Amino acid sequence: MPDNSEKLSILGDKEILFSMFTEITTNARYSVDKIWENTKFFMALSSALLTTTIALFGVFTKLSNVNIFGLDITLVLTLIPLSIILVSMIGMFNLKREYRTHLERIVIMGKLQEMLGLHEEVESSNYLNDKYLLPSRFIEDKFSSSEEFIELGIKRKGSLYSYFKALHWIYIMLSLIIIAAIVAVSFQ
Repeated sequence: MPDNSEKLSILGDKEILFSMFTEITTNARYSVDKIWENTKFFMALSSALLTTTIALFGVFTKLSNVNIFGLDITLVLTLIPLSIILVSMIGMFNLKREYRTHLERIVIMGKLQEMLGLHEEVESSNYLNDKYLLPSRFIEDKFSSSEEFIELGIKRKGSLYSYFKALHWIYIMLSLIIIAAIVAVSFQ
């Protein structure tokens, strides 16, 4: 059985902490880039499918008895917006997972900042009302747990996550409107 009195702790070594802080900061920047890239992918795919649907819908209104690969055009036109809804749902799930990972990195960065002494009060002649090296909001916001911070970050209005989620919902709503239009035209 190991002797607990000789535990090695890296938490007291400032060089190791700074190295960890540098790595997690780099990973946090990477996670924001990854969120942007994934969102661009899902939005481009949804836009292409939406454009295809609208173009085919224009043809459909002129040629209602057309078959594509043996399938009625109404069915084909309905399947494309349904695939947009599916793509948007997958995009939202992926976005939430990526954003949650990003927030987890922010939690780790905050803890490392405190351990490195970046939360200590400093005097500055440039910013007389600032009492910390970092902006006050990063230090004065207190949470009971990292999970509370992450959940509030996911729910917060005006975040990157909320804007991108809204875009996915717009594609879903447009798809539902197109499906309703297809159904309405096909039963005329």
